[in-house]
Order: sequence, then structure tokens, then C-alpha cells
Amino acid sequence: MTVAVALHLVVILTWMVDSLVAFFSSAPLDLGNILHVAALAHVTLGIIAASVGVWLVGTWHLQTDVQKCFGRKWIMLTTITVWSAAFVLGFLLYAVLVMS
Repeated sequence: MTVAVALHLVVILTWMVDSLVAFFSSAPLDLGNILHVAALAHVTLGIIAASVGVWLVGTWHLQTDVQKCFGRKWIMLTTITVWSAAFVLGFLLYAVLVMS
């Protein structure tokens, strides 16, 4: 899990932040534009998923008994759901921007 979260953060910092800056610097924010709303939702969900992932991995490293981690299964399931939604939105945004 540590490696997965670390790789996720590397991708966010090296690729996604630059894409976000380029996207929003090309035009002013327009909440009437579905593309802008989808981008904001993607960013928000991505930040939540990454933050909770870092928190989960951090708390696991502080545990001496792995069995205590299984009590957080609902948090893990929620995180993977949020991450999946961010992934789908990101994929759709990429597809729309590449095709236009």
C-alpha cells in the first residue's frame, strides 16, 4: 500500500498538477461550463482520495497489530470508491480534451 500511495503521489505531482494549471490557465473558471465543473469534481475527489490514502497508510505504519487495521475496511472501501470516481472523471476529461 505504501508503494501504491507513493506512486500515486508522484503521478499527481509530476503530471496532474501541470495539467490542472494548464487547463485553468487557458480560460477563466466558468461554473456554467460542464467541462470546468467536471474538472473541479475530479480535482476535489482526487485530493480526498489521495489524502485519505496517505492517512490510511500512515496509520497502518504506526500499528503494531495488523488486526486493528481491518476495522477501517469501510474507510478503505469508501476511498477506493472516491478514487474510482475521480479516475473515471479524469479519463472522460482526458478523452474530451484530446478529441477536441
